[in-house]
Amino acid sequence: MIAEINCLWCHIVLYKKVNPDEQIANWTALDLLRWVYKWKLQESLTNFVVTLRIFLTITVSTASCERSFSNLKLIKMHQRSTMSQERLSNLAILSTERDFNVDFNNVIEKFAQIKTR
Repeated sequence: MIAEINCLWCHIVLYKKVNPDEQIANWTALDLLRWVYKWKLQESLTNFVVTLRIFLTITVSTASCERSFSNLKLIKMHQRSTMSQERLSNLAILSTERDFNVDFNNVIEKFAQIKTR
């Protein structure tokens, strides 16, 4: 991994000489990953690319977990501590996915088209 980082450093130094106006210090991890793919360095920096991809994935999944627990804390207040686990789970899903838009007219039409049993 250290050899890959040294290799990456050499590529960045060369890139900086060719593009002196580029603000490399302001790059995010995603910018760095895109740069590696743009210059087709992913095969020589395989471990570094895998590490960056894991890093970028973990931050997103951690944020969604934190949002879910935050929503759960809002739902399960002192007054609602007696609700069943199923109801609590359903309310948590509705709260977490509240940005999901449903066209109720479309749902009703599809439900009406289903044959009755």
